[in-house]
Amino acid sequence: MFDASLHQMDILGPGETPSGYFESGRRMLTVHHWRTWFKVDIPQSLKVSKACGAEGLFQRWSFPKSNMVLSNGYSIAEYPKGLDEIDFAAVEKTWQGEEANFLHKIGPLRKAVGREKMSYRLVASEVVDKWYVRQTYLYRGDKFGDEMQEMDEVLELLWLF
Repeated sequence: MFDASLHQMDILGPGETPSGYFESGRRMLTVHHWRTWFKVDIPQSLKVSKACGAEGLFQRWSFPKSNMVLSNGYSIAEYPKGLDEIDFAAVEKTWQGEEANFLHKIGPLRKAVGREKMSYRLVASEVVDKWYVRQTYLYRGDKFGDEMQEMDEVLELLWLF
């Protein structure tokens, strides 16, 4: 029997390569190589399931009257040009490799948005007593050499239960 939530693909490449994969909103039962080929702190991400259940992990939400999309436990992405031009049914291909090698499992795919979005990545998550889960997301501002061109920004999200 085939389970579409088993994700055993080899996603390779430099830097933040798996972002499109984790921002896809797809249900994931397994994640392959999360501590070796790319760095995603899955135990940090999983803490949100205390408030919204296992199905809420990596689930995607958009916020009314904003251009922001939460991929729960991974990132908050802001699309300054708006959400209308983004095909959210397709997965943003942000890693190396031939597209054909991934279509069977996570297709359809779309080109990487790149600098057209600001990504706030999850850097901390904690369960606070029996009250809530606090998630902290960080956008690292651009640098030019040793000089900051943009300031870092922090977003905090609280899940009450």
